[in-house]
Amino acid sequence: MAAGGLASWPGLIALAAEPETLFREVLLVDGTGAAPRLATVLVAGDRIIEICSTSAFQPFPYLNIYAASKAFLYSYTRALRNELLPRGIKVTAVCPYW
Repeated sequence: MAAGGLASWPGLIALAAEPETLFREVLLVDGTGAAPRLATVLVAGDRIIEICSTSAFQPFPYLNIYAASKAFLYSYTRALRNELLPRGIKVTAVCPYW
């Protein structure tokens, strides 16, 4: 199970620091922390659960970088689901609202 995105929360606290650095770090976590490496070792019956966010659908003020990264992760997860389903691997995007 991959939890891409959870690690991006600590970076939000430093929002006022350097926006460009924060942007890169948050997108890097959601872009590379997701499931690409897992897909090579999983077998039929396995499952990947990506933690996305409702921010993927409706961005919240002052969380625009976070929302963009979650929109990417949600779209990536849906595409990955279509790629891995023929191998019997299920991929689910969970979009909690805090």
